Amino acid sequence: EDVASLVAMVAALEARERELTAGMASLAAARDAAQRRLCEQVPEAVVVSGDAARLFNTLAVVIPGGDGKRLVAALGRAGIAASTGSACSSGAGSAARVLAAIGAQRLGLRPDDLRGMVRLSAGWETSPEEWTAAVDALAAVVHGSAVGPPRMSL
Repeated sequence: EDVASLVAMVAALEARERELTAGMASLAAARDAAQRRLCEQVPEAVVVSGDAARLFNTLAVVIPGGDGKRLVAALGRAGIAASTGSACSSGAGSAARVLAAIGAQRLGLRPDDLRGMVRLSAGWETSPEEWTAAVDALAAVVHGSAVGPPRMSL
């Protein structure tokens, strides 16, 4: 057996795991800062599972009375890629199944409010500034403000 190579491989995998764990923490911190910023700008926004352990790269919010499709379309015109549901429900015409399973009442919402869901998902390379640009664009759309030229794609 090539013990030296096996030991080297284990060391490399452990080092990569430490890098990924540290990276996830900083990416989650950027998402959390963007979430706080969005909630300051759009106080009526309800963050889905904001107090739960969740993926570091996802921010799902419901804008009560909003139209997720309209919000996503406006964000798209601003260069921000967003969705109206979970990735596994892409192309579905209704609120994400997961969101429906959580239940509007449990989120303090009416069932019709679930149509106002918007999901932003980031990648490993997404910067805190890109998160800020995305939530600022979402807040501008919610408030009916014109959104400037494309700045980034989240």
